[in-house]
Amino acid sequence: MVVADNKEPGQVQCFFPDDRGQSVLLPGLCPEEEMMIYGRISLVILLVTAVFLSGCEKHPGKYWNGRGSAVKGGSMNYIETFKIPACEKIVLESYKKMSDSRDGKAPKVREITDKDVLKKILALMNELPDKGEEMIKMGDVPIINVVLFIGHDKAVYFTFYQDMVKTPDTSFYSEAPAQEKELYDLLVSFL
Repeated sequence: MVVADNKEPGQVQCFFPDDRGQSVLLPGLCPEEEMMIYGRISLVILLVTAVFLSGCEKHPGKYWNGRGSAVKGGSMNYIETFKIPACEKIVLESYKKMSDSRDGKAPKVREITDKDVLKKILALMNELPDKGEEMIKMGDVPIINVVLFIGHDKAVYFTFYQDMVKTPDTSFYSEAPAQEKELYDLLVSFL
């Protein structure tokens, strides 16, 4: 097979030997060119998928055991509901600004294991609606990640941006419920 440029940009012509050994001109793309195009398209699809998945709601980094070391299993999802019946402990990760969590700066970490305090926090959470009414784009504000350890190796988290909780449906309340402020004040009292 011999490849020659065609007069039209982006097109090539392939000369294939026929059964008598003479070259036959077939317009269009050669099989090698088609494979190269399919390879490029596959690469673009792979890159788009990787970018999409990197934007999924995962915890912004490692979570902590209260002593600054990563807990086994290291990744968790954003909370799906505030209706959590029980948890073993809660870890608070406080960042002075949102960009610190992305930049890998260590948070101020506090662990809550007192059963009465855990019950109080969960009771306040259970009263919060799972859906907010508005989407807000935050600036570089202080954040608190609230990590709930539900089982031996399972954890979920939610985040306060300044004093506003991001709900499980990733929106915010247009009129903050009283329990939101009470929960925030209680959590901040441990930091």
